[in-house]
Amino acid sequence: MRNVSQWLHSDKVLVRLLALWLFCALLFTVSWTTSYYLLPEGVLRGKLLGQHIPVVTSHEGTTFLRVFGVNLVAGCGLVALANLCQVGNTSLGYPIVMYHAVLYGVLLGTNSFGIPAPARFAPSLTTVLSRSGAFEISAYIAIAAATRRLVVWRQPSWLDWHTEQVGSWRKWRLDRAETAVIAGAILLLAAANCREAVHIQQVLG
Repeated sequence: MRNVSQWLHSDKVLVRLLALWLFCALLFTVSWTTSYYLLPEGVLRGKLLGQHIPVVTSHEGTTFLRVFGVNLVAGCGLVALANLCQVGNTSLGYPIVMYHAVLYGVLLGTNSFGIPAPARFAPSLTTVLSRSGAFEISAYIAIAAATRRLVVWRQPSWLDWHTEQVGSWRKWRLDRAETAVIAGAILLLAAANCREAVHIQQVLG
């Protein structure tokens, strides 16, 4: 576990990105498999805030803009803001992307999407590659890894609520690799959301 922590918090953004992506992939796989076999179908349908955001329109273009906007602000933006705070050595954007990985596994395993599929999805690589969710979460992960060093406040531990300011907004600096990862994440998110908008229109006719 010590080596895992070192990789997750490495000074090199690509090491952080790979370590966090692999860890989230493991959580996602376990969550998907467990929910597929143990949870009832549709258990979360209609119970998540995101499912009540009006993103579907009669046109692919406007549907894409709404889906992309929501994911950019509520997904990537929230992760980046959370990374301003750190508990121990853990930037709070990390638990958020881990939560997204687990939640997406449950959504697939129980077919709890706002626009449900004909049946729940059995764990398979084909399903992962044919849908947009894993790519959206990968974009979130990239943002979390790239902004990990932009810490302003730190709390010593989960049990010690004393918070101290350890950084400043004015001293924020991203190196070239971190900037490239952020740009790549936004492009990946846009591509995934474009694909999702097309899928939505196909389903709804």
